[in-house]
Amino acid sequence: MALQKTVALIGNPNCGKTTIFNALTGAHQYVGNWPGVTVERKSGYFENDGVKVEVVDLPGVYSLSVVSAASQDERVTRDYLLFHKPDLVVNILDASNLERNLYMTVQLFEMRLPVLLVLNMMDTAAAMKVKVDALALAHLFNVPVVPMIASKTKGVAELKKQIVHADVKIDDGFAVSYCPHVESCVAEMTPFVRETAEKHGWSPRWLAVHLLDGDTDERLFGSPENKAGIEKIRDSFPDKYGEDADTMVADGRYGFITEISKKLITRSDRLSKTVTDLIDRVALGKYTGVPLFFFVMYLMFLWTITLGNMLIDPISAFGDEYLVAGCASWLTSINAPEWLILLLSEGVGRGVSTVATFIPPIGFLFLFLSALEDSGYMARGAFVMDRLMR
Repeated sequence: MALQKTVALIGNPNCGKTTIFNALTGAHQYVGNWPGVTVERKSGYFENDGVKVEVVDLPGVYSLSVVSAASQDERVTRDYLLFHKPDLVVNILDASNLERNLYMTVQLFEMRLPVLLVLNMMDTAAAMKVKVDALALAHLFNVPVVPMIASKTKGVAELKKQIVHADVKIDDGFAVSYCPHVESCVAEMTPFVRETAEKHGWSPRWLAVHLLDGDTDERLFGSPENKAGIEKIRDSFPDKYGEDADTMVADGRYGFITEISKKLITRSDRLSKTVTDLIDRVALGKYTGVPLFFFVMYLMFLWTITLGNMLIDPISAFGDEYLVAGCASWLTSINAPEWLILLLSEGVGRGVSTVATFIPPIGFLFLFLSALEDSGYMARGAFVMDRLMR
């Protein structure tokens, strides 16, 4: 049977994308690397109603904005969507955290791609007393929406059916209304991007917004003249408007998401707060976030110095006893020359002993940092300090 359809799975990390990929493809999977990078490439296939479908599991990313050379996952995902052009993009959303997941959804629709939406983790959302209106979501974006609980394989059969039979239309009228500053620059940049956009079948408006958002890929600019015109507009944005262009673009998307979320999400018990919500209110609070951050840093260094010092003296004494004095005593007993005794005992032995005393404080520091990372506070601390630095 000839391959008839190619489908790309895309979603944020931890949205259940890999679980859905495994449920769709079963044992029919292939693992490799994307060209030129170390990012893993997973693909597989399934057959349904006489149609063979290739499924490509794209890297989990929060956004399609490629702002640095280190953004390998975002770059791989963007390149596949732009240059391979799958027949269908299945965007998997975490129903329990829909607002955050919708950021990339908005980008996909701005790109004018054929999208099918999957509302995964419906059971988690229900446990959090969050109800997502799947019909309203389908009406809003004018695409099929499949509610799922992938961990229990609920909705897999319906998803396969929709992938094969759904007639997904591209909504050419979809557009996010950005602030006047962004809209003005997009209008200025559109003549410079039109040729490249039409050559590849991309939306000129999307390409203008995307380049204003900070992408520097040479393939997106076209001719050197077009690149010069685009960069002139983009580079002058902060001086003209007092803020970076990518920040204003993100604000526009989040504003759009906030508005549509009011129509999509219902929290039946607004007084009910999870422990995470309560911690976030303190850790990210306007008046509590920064003091808490400095208090946590104080505890980290107090922990490091106090516990580290408890081990420094025993390690130093051990080194002096065995690596310095012991080494010198043994070398003396075998009538080693004086210069060799000094070299090995005072040079090598004392050097190793001194370096060994650095291990406890550094070890406790990294242990504390690992605990902060695993608890989720590191990301919150970075957010708080970023806001303060701005």
